[in-house]
Amino acid sequence: MSIEKYWINRKPKEHNFILYQDAVLYRLKATKVNFSRIEDQVEHGHRSDQFIGLPISYLYSVEYREDDPNLRFTYNKDSTDEILISDAVIRKEIYDYLQEHTDTLKSEVKRPSVLRRIKKPLIALFVVMGIFAYVYSIIDGMSQGYEYEVRGRRGGAGLGGIILVLAELGLTPNLLIFTPLMFAALFGIQRN
Repeated sequence: MSIEKYWINRKPKEHNFILYQDAVLYRLKATKVNFSRIEDQVEHGHRSDQFIGLPISYLYSVEYREDDPNLRFTYNKDSTDEILISDAVIRKEIYDYLQEHTDTLKSEVKRPSVLRRIKKPLIALFVVMGIFAYVYSIIDGMSQGYEYEVRGRRGGAGLGGIILVLAELGLTPNLLIFTPLMFAALFGIQRN
């Protein structure tokens, strides 16, 4: 049978060729060496044995998100597979084609929840703030005359040594270190 529809993605390290043929969605990550040969075969209606097929009849759902470079396919509610395509136009075109030409149950998710989007930068912000607060408390203790000593197991100072070295630098260098880190985390939160 001939190929019903195909898409070519020219970005490296992604799925470069996606074909729809006989109710099966095929995909392939091509190397630079064989890209031109496979492209020529596909344009002439031939599919090599290197392609991996996803039978449409086995699908439970197809998930498309604008901010995610993957199309996610779910089989039997617990098995998943992905096609990596960072080009949003091609990814949306494949999703729309599957929606029009198959009767598979599909779900479309535009954006994940706010908490899910900001979770990683929020954790980074709390970690940076926690480390800064700990370093600042040691700096404050040193200014009041307290002396600190690091004792580590197996002869190493570990994280306590790093904290103490940061505290030894003083307040101004620590502000110069931790302020950009906090702003980077805040930017990550604001962007998402």
